[in-house]
Amino acid sequence: MAHIQLQKAQRRRAGKPLSSLDRFAVWIFKGVPSWRLALLAGLVMIAILISQLTDWFARFAFGRAYVLRSSSLLFAVATVALIGVMAYECCATAIIRFIHLRKSARLRKVGPLPVSPVTVRDQLQPKVRRAFFIALVCGALAAVSNIVVTLYGSFRYDEELLKARASFYDSTGCFALNSADRSDGSLLYCGKSDGGFEVRLPLGNGVPSQMQTAFETFEDRGLARRLSSFNVRGIGRALFDALTNVTLGSENSTLQGASGLPEQLGALLIGLKPRGERTWFGAVATKFQKFIAGLRVSDLYHEDVLRIYADLTNYGTVSGYEIRGYAAAARVFYGRSPAELTMAESFELASRVQNPRTRLPFRFARETESDYKRRLSAAQTRLSVALNNAVGQGQLERSTADEILTSVRSSLRPIEQIRADVRIPHRDLIVREILRRAPDTASRFIEVDVSANQAAQQILEDAESNARLMLEKQLNASEREDLAIDAVVLDADGNELAEIGQARNHGDGSSFYKPWLFQDALERGVLSSLEADVLPGMSARKALILSSNEAALKLIEKVGPAAFKARLEANGFSVVCSCPPIALGAGIDASPIQVAAAFRQFGFSDAGFSVSDTGFIPQIRDGKTGEMLFNRTRLAIADVRKAIAVRSALQDVSLNGTGKFLRPLAQVAPIASKTGTSAFFKDGRWQGNGGSWVVANDSRTGATVAARMRFSSNRPFRLEGGNSAVLVVKSFISNWRERSTR
Repeated sequence: MAHIQLQKAQRRRAGKPLSSLDRFAVWIFKGVPSWRLALLAGLVMIAILISQLTDWFARFAFGRAYVLRSSSLLFAVATVALIGVMAYECCATAIIRFIHLRKSARLRKVGPLPVSPVTVRDQLQPKVRRAFFIALVCGALAAVSNIVVTLYGSFRYDEELLKARASFYDSTGCFALNSADRSDGSLLYCGKSDGGFEVRLPLGNGVPSQMQTAFETFEDRGLARRLSSFNVRGIGRALFDALTNVTLGSENSTLQGASGLPEQLGALLIGLKPRGERTWFGAVATKFQKFIAGLRVSDLYHEDVLRIYADLTNYGTVSGYEIRGYAAAARVFYGRSPAELTMAESFELASRVQNPRTRLPFRFARETESDYKRRLSAAQTRLSVALNNAVGQGQLERSTADEILTSVRSSLRPIEQIRADVRIPHRDLIVREILRRAPDTASRFIEVDVSANQAAQQILEDAESNARLMLEKQLNASEREDLAIDAVVLDADGNELAEIGQARNHGDGSSFYKPWLFQDALERGVLSSLEADVLPGMSARKALILSSNEAALKLIEKVGPAAFKARLEANGFSVVCSCPPIALGAGIDASPIQVAAAFRQFGFSDAGFSVSDTGFIPQIRDGKTGEMLFNRTRLAIADVRKAIAVRSALQDVSLNGTGKFLRPLAQVAPIASKTGTSAFFKDGRWQGNGGSWVVANDSRTGATVAARMRFSSNRPFRLEGGNSAVLVVKSFISNWRERSTR
């Protein structure tokens, strides 16, 4: 320090203060032994190298990323410190020599200055030395903490995070529906533990720009600008909330999250639910778990955090179906793909994520109009605040924000259309069919073809309503309440289009089973043709058209009750005995859907053939391998020529027989039909118990319709030959024809 004191004294004697450049030279350089600098630099480099080696080993051994990208800022600090040390070591001598030469002339006026680069370097100020030391130690601690925190987070959460993500995108246990109403088959239906369903649709590889802007605005405003994976401001806000509201014991307070997207995604994947923590320790512990999970999410899914988060979040529940995933929400609520959404639509969807149950922009079932308006007003206020923040941070232009605020929710699809689009038609029936035909569904992702048709269902329901209105005057009050209508519609291929009531429940038989008796007689040669007489003066054709019970009893004597029983069972009917009364339908048990499937063999498009197993599902495939798990097939069940012969008589039933109520339609295009009232024999007479039946096949549309009208209390139904049930069939065929010709 002697040369510095001498210099100061000489300057004071000369009346001149030290120059700024001299002051800088004295302040910046203070001797730090080179071996210490080299040791600190080496420690930092070794720590960073160990961290990198850990990462490389983990990638090779486990295929995982172990380096925390969130510590890149600390590594940058350490690197800058090392560069500064190296620059000092290399350039200190040159700088001192430059200063010495620059000031040599002025210094000579006050005497020689015994200074050298080594002397100046060895006497730098202690503050600078401590600053370098602190910077290097921070770098070393960053590298070491990176290893410790990463390995802890990896072995604590990686397996769970990877398994949860794989489970969501694997789609095992889910199914996709393909139908006339859902031609794309894009939505995936996945069962929930409570018996409900999630509707999913993954985003794919791309993230639309408007979606990214919307999510950054609502969920993580600094996501694109932060180097680290955690939100420092959010953590501070959450800690402040925990230290004030929770600690002070406010009954209505909960832990405020304010986590970044990586932390929220980590919480979603591993099932962390920080809200509701009532103690300070619980709040901090939960926040620490989310912090570590967020770091691991940042490492494992660095570029896909937003995409995965958008896929996993819930966007509301419609008719019991939980809409999960941004792409599914875009498809359900707006009828478009994510890339086609406008900025306003993207912001509307992103605004729901924090609380999808209360932010669904539709009126709830028990919600008053004032409550609904209040809820929409609060949502509009939240949107306005978020947009103002986005404008202030340069994410949006003011004109864009104003446009979003004014047009949000304007392009939402009507709630009725959304419900119709998301619902699985006849859900319970279809799920049972899936489980019956593909028992290992839980271990597969399957694609299901569904024949259910919304238009056919609506027409059938309207036909039921019209029939009830027409019968209202004929029934007393108790009968109107007790009246039940079961009906089913099959297409030309034997696939079910629609059903109402209990169309799969069995009931007592009726005379509509007679066509199979006449068919059996033709095939066995008992009847040479339908023109042959069964009774004196009554041909088989006329007997079938008029549904003659006497002729049926005469015919079964020749065919044999056992033979007729075997034919009925071959068509899927249950028969209690091999006895003559089965010719009239007594002791035969079947459901409307079974009757419709069996009657199809008398149809116009595929006579003589039935199907293996009718229902709403014609085909099931494995969505991953393409393996066919179920495929409805045609079955040759009768002689084609004999089936056509019986059909010709059934056409006359619609014109001149018991089904003459169908005559106006049958005159336009042929209809094969058969009617009957289910009956049982008691006290020496037939009594109705099970309802009025009609089954018909329409030549124009190929549809087969079976309807049963009964009393739900099983009280006897009047013997009226199907005149009541025919009202349903007539109305449906008329409207279905009209729609099919549009």
